[in-house]
Amino acid sequence: MPESDSPRVESCDLCIVGAGIAGLNALFAASRYLSRDQKMILIDRRSRPGGMWVDVYSYVRLHQPHPMFAAGNIEWTLGQDRPHLATKREVLDHFRHCVDVLAERVRVDEYFGWEFESQDEVNGVVRATCRGADGRMLVVEAKQLIKAYGLAITPNEPLAISSERVHSVSPDYCDLRSGDIRESRAPVWIIGGGKTAMDTAHALITAYPGRQVNLVAGRGLSSPAETASYRAVPGDGGRAQCRALWPHNWVAGSTARTNLRFRTGTAQPMART
Repeated sequence: MPESDSPRVESCDLCIVGAGIAGLNALFAASRYLSRDQKMILIDRRSRPGGMWVDVYSYVRLHQPHPMFAAGNIEWTLGQDRPHLATKREVLDHFRHCVDVLAERVRVDEYFGWEFESQDEVNGVVRATCRGADGRMLVVEAKQLIKAYGLAITPNEPLAISSERVHSVSPDYCDLRSGDIRESRAPVWIIGGGKTAMDTAHALITAYPGRQVNLVAGRGLSSPAETASYRAVPGDGGRAQCRALWPHNWVAGSTARTNLRFRTGTAQPMART
């Protein structure tokens, strides 16, 4: 192998793969035991810390008071009341803040944009092999390795549909508060009752007061499927009026992301998770 093609080699006391909430908590725990002259390397395939929050749809919010979403005991700097549900931007800023705080306690070298590929152990040293987006290779030799990444679930593509009157979109590939959906006044159907569905319903009724937004949930913990219709009435502060119907026994597919099927004109939009 030509010297120019040889992988770059870095050494450290601890290598952490994954800069999401698990990786930052691992980094926090390690910072309590390692000294300032010891070295940690933080690797993530994304361009910044944040894990799945880097990839997820733009209108995602926390579903719990923001201080409960923490890396160790590092406090938030938002200046918001405890019940505040942090936005995507606020969560990503907090991830960056956590890394900066921990880097003041121990040495942390950041390698963002590197995909972890494999590991092997030789004479008590773990060798983690990573690949950059440009094809370059990186080998990290560490005394200890923590793999703190998730399941690498990829966003769903928009649903394949047969009707030309239906436009299928996914919140991971577009902002549902703009574009065709904004230009149409037709009702929207969201299939699914998980976090993505709740975020989508909230975003739509907030962006389009008076617009009908329908939510269809699968079996979940109950036997029949439930269809809930939401309508935000102007002047009600964005609160949704909800009526629950039980006309189907429709079990929505179980996925990690939401897909929307949107019908333009007089047809009704539809969505499924």
